[in-house]
Amino acid sequence: MSSVTEIKIVFENCMYGTIPAKYIKGLCIDGIKDSINFFHNEDSELVFHKKKVAEKIFIKIDKFAAKLNLTFGVRDEDKLFDRILECQDITSIELKFSDDTEEKFLPVWEGSQYENDLQTSHVDNNGNLVIKIGDIDD
Repeated sequence: MSSVTEIKIVFENCMYGTIPAKYIKGLCIDGIKDSINFFHNEDSELVFHKKKVAEKIFIKIDKFAAKLNLTFGVRDEDKLFDRILECQDITSIELKFSDDTEEKFLPVWEGSQYENDLQTSHVDNNGNLVIKIGDIDD
């Protein structure tokens, strides 16, 4: 069985940050459901799209990851922790495994197009970043 090597957090505006697995103190993705969509693209071709939607996502990121910059952002110096705390708009969590496979999970989403009312983020008493999406008990 392969292990997780990194986690990619993608935001609503296509910015993203990559976190090496050594900085992940906790991860739970629960209530996963497959969603299948068929639609016609601009060329009238029928497109099949399968995705995994998670009812609950919990991530605890080690305080030492606070120094990490966004992998793709507006400015090179933008910090991933700051971006997560400023906007509640994570659109996907992508896990990369040691065998070079990847798995993508979309969180449940309520609210506006730009902010997910089901997402909260805070720094705990130990300086770790805690992200919760969905109905997660403390």
